[in-house]
Amino acid sequence: MSVVGRTLAYVAQLSTVPAWVRRPLPAVSSVEGFLLRLYRRTESPEALAGFISLSWLGGDEGGETAEPLLWAAPPEERFANAFLAVADALAEGEPYPDREWWRVEAGCLGPMTRAQWTERAESRPERFYAHGVVCALGWVLGVFDDPAIMAPLHCGDGSSVGYGPREEWRIRLRACAVPQHLRGGEISEWLQSGPVVRPDRAAAGAGRAAHSQPAS
Repeated sequence: MSVVGRTLAYVAQLSTVPAWVRRPLPAVSSVEGFLLRLYRRTESPEALAGFISLSWLGGDEGGETAEPLLWAAPPEERFANAFLAVADALAEGEPYPDREWWRVEAGCLGPMTRAQWTERAESRPERFYAHGVVCALGWVLGVFDDPAIMAPLHCGDGSSVGYGPREEWRIRLRACAVPQHLRGGEISEWLQSGPVVRPDRAAAGAGRAAHSQPAS
C-alpha cells in the first residue's frame, strides 16, 4: 500500500512489546504516541512510518499483523530485521535486488515484485517513508542508540523541516526515552546530546544519524 493509501484508523495504545525489543515499553510507547501526534500536525511520511513501525510491535505474537511495509507478519525479530533491510534499500533508492539478496537479507518474506519495488524506490514520499521505518525499527533493534534519529526530515507536502523544529523534536524524542539510571545534569546532557559515546566505541547508527541531519 502506498503512503497516500495508508490510513490511521486507530490511536497510540501500545501496551506490550516483544522480548527481543531492546528498548523498555514506557519509552517505546511514549515515542509511538509522540510520532502519531507529530504526524497529525505535519503529515510527515517519516513520522507516519515510525508510528506504524512501533505500533506493529504490539501485535499478537504468532499471528499476522499489519506492519510498516507490504507484508502482514507477527512482531518477530526475524521480520523486523527483514523489514529493516528492505526499507534501508528502498530509502536509498537502490535498484530491484536479485534473488540472492532477498534470500540473505529478507528470506522470511516473499519478495516484492519488480513493479512494487519500483513504485516505492522511485517515489520521494515512499523513500521518506522507508527512511522512517529504518529509524524506528533500527532504534528498537539496537542498531541506533539515539531516539532523536526518528525526528522527521520532511513534512507531508515534501518540504524539508527547518533546523529549529527538528531540534525541538529531537529533544522531545529523547525526553520520551530518558534512561532510568540518569539523574540531574545527566538528564540535561541526554536531552541535548543523546547517548554518551565512549572514545573506544562509536554509537550504533552514528554514521546514518549524522547523514540524517539537516544543514544548520
